[in-house]
Formats: sequence, C-alpha cells, structure tokens
Amino acid sequence: MLDALLDYDQEAAHSEITGWISRRGQGSAAVQIIDACAGPEADAALLRLAAAPVLAELDEPRALAVLRKAAASQVPGCAETAALALAGRGEIPEGHGPGLQMWGHVDHLWGPLGVADEALAMFLEQEGDSALPLLEQAADDLWRCDHPATGAVLDAAGRLLRVRDKALAKRLRRSATKIGSQRRR
Repeated sequence: MLDALLDYDQEAAHSEITGWISRRGQGSAAVQIIDACAGPEADAALLRLAAAPVLAELDEPRALAVLRKAAASQVPGCAETAALALAGRGEIPEGHGPGLQMWGHVDHLWGPLGVADEALAMFLEQEGDSALPLLEQAADDLWRCDHPATGAVLDAAGRLLRVRDKALAKRLRRSATKIGSQRRR
C-alpha cells in the first residue's frame, strides 16, 4: 500500500489509508507500517515518506504502544519513523532528542534523491514551500545529523538549489564539507 500512496493525491490517499486501517485494526496496521520502514536505503526512505500520514491516523492505545516499542528499538528507519510519529503527537520518546527532526528532514529528501537527482529536483520544486524553510533553518547544523545519507542529501541539495537560492546552496555545500572533515578525524 505504501508504494501506491506515493502516487495518490491527498484526498485519495486519505481514503485509502482509512479503509486500509479499518480492515486491519490499528495495532496490526502499526506493526505492518513500521516493519515496512526498516533500512537505510532510499527506497525505504520513500516508504517512510508514505508511512507518515498512515501513522498520523493511529491513535488507539495498542497502536501507540507499538510505536513506543519501535521508537525504543535499534532498528534503523523503524525507530526514527516511530519516534517522529510520536513527536507529531507531542511525545518525544526516550533516546530521541532534538536531532530527530533533522533526521526526518534528511530522510524526506533521501527518498527522491535515491531515485535520481531529477526526482530530488522535482521534489524540491513541488515541496519547496515546506522543504526549503526547514532546510534554511537547519542548513548549518544538518552535517551533525546521524542519518546515513546526510552527506549525499546535503551535496545534492546544495548542487540543485544553486539557481534558486545561491546563499542556501552555499550553506548546504559548506555543511556537506564538514561531514567529510569530521570523518577524517
């Protein structure tokens, strides 16, 4: 279902999500969605992008318990996705601090970048009103993010935004350079 949601408009996606959850129950839906979010690969990041609105619909105690357990796990992708879903409800799970939002932002950009530079460019064009202010705000600190794709995302976003916003592009490229410096130490 998550693959299909990527191509739906917002109204159709909401209808599909609510029907899918009602057929499974919230607890089962939470387990299935979180399990699909595992992995550092770009295709997993695309699934996590589609999972966010599904997880936002879950509010029953059993589903929230699944999210809390997943957030406490060490499973890459699952833990962060569950923690972000809980943070959206005002609950920051133990072990996840202020860097969680940066991780989510990098992950949002990693999915399209994994497809191709053109897909990330299109994503930045379509989602620029929401993505660019977040990039602007975090550009100087994103290099500290522990997402495995941080360097690739910063490098590509810096390259792709040169025409649209030279100052932001430069900050992103500078941040990407700091990742390389940090690893050489």
